[in-house]
Amino acid sequence: MRREFAPYLAAAAAASAEELNVKFRLCCGEPGSEESPNVGQAQALLSMGADRDSKCPTAGWTALHHASGLGLKKVVEFLVDEAKADIDAKDNEGC
Repeated sequence: MRREFAPYLAAAAAASAEELNVKFRLCCGEPGSEESPNVGQAQALLSMGADRDSKCPTAGWTALHHASGLGLKKVVEFLVDEAKADIDAKDNEGC
């Protein structure tokens, strides 16, 4: 594990399942993140039990919705190719 991830992941290790999911969506580009999208953090959070297809409660967007909406190519590639995110996931409006 790279040193700059250590404090972030230590806090995530003590998190509930929903907190892990929120942290995962944030590091994949969900608005409100104080950090830039980070594939390394996303990989670590998935290994700790984050749900790759978890949805934000307001719009029902997944990490893939957020990353693709922001044009974050590397994050989208990671989510689709490695994390096997659901490319057919629907948001709260059915999109």
